[in-house]
Amino acid sequence: MRGVVIHPVRAAAVLSVAVWLTACGSDAPNAPLAPNTPVTQPPPPPAPTVVGIAVMPDSAGMRLGEELILQTVMVTSNGSRITVPGISSTSTGLPPSYSAYPYGILSIGANGRVIAVGAGTANVIVHYERMVAHGRITVAGPVATNAVGLKIESFTMWEYQWEGTWYYAPQLDVSAEGPQAITVLTVTFQIPGLPSPFPSWDCGARVPGGSSRALNGEVYGSWSFELLSPGNRANGEDATATVWFLDGSGAIGSKRVTGRVAAGWIPDTYSGGQSGGACFHGYGSPG
Repeated sequence: MRGVVIHPVRAAAVLSVAVWLTACGSDAPNAPLAPNTPVTQPPPPPAPTVVGIAVMPDSAGMRLGEELILQTVMVTSNGSRITVPGISSTSTGLPPSYSAYPYGILSIGANGRVIAVGAGTANVIVHYERMVAHGRITVAGPVATNAVGLKIESFTMWEYQWEGTWYYAPQLDVSAEGPQAITVLTVTFQIPGLPSPFPSWDCGARVPGGSSRALNGEVYGSWSFELLSPGNRANGEDATATVWFLDGSGAIGSKRVTGRVAAGWIPDTYSGGQSGGACFHGYGSPG
């Protein structure tokens, strides 16, 4: 029986072919594709989705009478933020709504304008499309308590009834007696015959020196500020208003005035947010 003979030349050739095949196999991913072979692309990343909202700034410090504009942003799944538009003539849908508690620290409008009206720390709450965001604002106390310059021109508490509820709309006009502007911070009320205390009227009205302002006004056919009493009616005695204000030096002070409770009614105009009185900061651009 003949043995198997491996010729050196033939063995070298076989080894060379084996090495060539191995090298080609390692480069297979870079080898050219056959004509008309479809190229498989990886799936695109998912579009970012809104996961919540945030208010900016979410923490701030203010001085009495100082103003701040809040913004609401939508937070997406990839970390980006999209500014939520406020109220304008071209906006659609409901804008963010802003509120603050406790009362007596911030005057806050529907357009995000905030005016510091009392010392302390207030929690800001923003609602938008079933989402909620929170912030905190701290207002420093006054530099002094001997403010001057406010004059109360007139005060009457208008009373009317609507669907079984008694409404009380203060008609309060004030002026800045001297050349410096003043800021009406808050107003509190006592109405004989009604339980008290009522929530403060967080006003934030700026009154230029030498001018007067009506603090309350009409907003879409309603008073911008009213007190509601579902079960009781005033007993006819005079109401009392206490007005806290800030003068140009940074000092605060207060003045108290009494006025009769008189028969009134809802406003007879419907001018939107343009005639809401000096304490109204709600609609339109915050400029």
